[in-house]
Amino acid sequence: MLGRTAQAVADARLTSWRVEIDRFRIKDDPDTGIAIPIWPEKCGSDYLEERKARMGADYDFVYRLEATSERRKLVRRLAWYDSNDAALREKLLYSERWLSIDPAASTGSHGSDTGIVEVVITSEGYVYFTDVWTLHCEIGGVLDWLVNPSDKSGRLLHHPGIPYRGIQWEVQGAVKVGFGLVATDIQRRLEEAGYEYPLNIIQEGTRVGGKSQNRGKHVRLRECASFFENGMVRLAGVQKVNRWLAEDDPRRVSYGPKENSRMELFGQTLLDFDPTGKTDAVDAGTQWILHNRERIKNPEVKLPPVENTQQAEPEGVGGRFAKDINDYFDKLFNPDESTLGQEHDFIGKWAN
Repeated sequence: MLGRTAQAVADARLTSWRVEIDRFRIKDDPDTGIAIPIWPEKCGSDYLEERKARMGADYDFVYRLEATSERRKLVRRLAWYDSNDAALREKLLYSERWLSIDPAASTGSHGSDTGIVEVVITSEGYVYFTDVWTLHCEIGGVLDWLVNPSDKSGRLLHHPGIPYRGIQWEVQGAVKVGFGLVATDIQRRLEEAGYEYPLNIIQEGTRVGGKSQNRGKHVRLRECASFFENGMVRLAGVQKVNRWLAEDDPRRVSYGPKENSRMELFGQTLLDFDPTGKTDAVDAGTQWILHNRERIKNPEVKLPPVENTQQAEPEGVGGRFAKDINDYFDKLFNPDESTLGQEHDFIGKWAN
């Protein structure tokens, strides 16, 4: 709210306002890059660094008080892993494996695609997107891709590693109406093909709404951006060696997408996200992340131990203002809380 107000003043859209918020911005130490708290008793550096890792671009809005915009890149960097690493590949083969599917609402030459992402989550809570597909076909074609009992083919029957734990299927509109028949048909096909393993089929509605479907896609990726940026979700790629650099140079070895691969296109769609384009595979990936966000761990950030202490309530006008704004932001970024009218109430209370 403060960031948007400051931007409006800078753009001369609020000519009667004067904003002095620089003293309240959270800044980073120029030498260490660690956040400098302005209220250490309430939010120390450890807490701010954990928030920075979890919130991604939203951290700039909430703590650096920088205005956000839909024109701004939602995902600014991606983390890749070496899919040819033998030890890691062995570990992923025997970890929990899912398919997340965002089915096409319509087909035809100008219709959408069905986006499918294969997701592996390890026992430590680390997530890897191991493969991705886009299918342009009717629902029958998607079911044949999953399992075709006539010739015992399909992804569910033939894939590396242990059997899939389940399928997460996004349903809305017409797809939602007929999903019961789809789930029943998948189980029937598996039985006819002699598939003996249990398979969870999860019906998942669109978790983030808005005035339009495209707005929902934008908000959904914004909520998932920090998972991609901070390596909590890694994409299948390859190791790359820059032989022009010295062997002891840390930049000599890096990880990135395999050229002309499906995952390279998926990663580029994330970085250049346009909700009006074909983002079906991205939608499938973000849907899985939002459904499983509490299970996902950050392999890079070690959280500080939680101290069983209770801070004294702040006193005075400044303390009450800080408490109100903290409560407002807690509700703003809690998907289970409604903030309808909260911003108006907050401004009305403190504008006087």
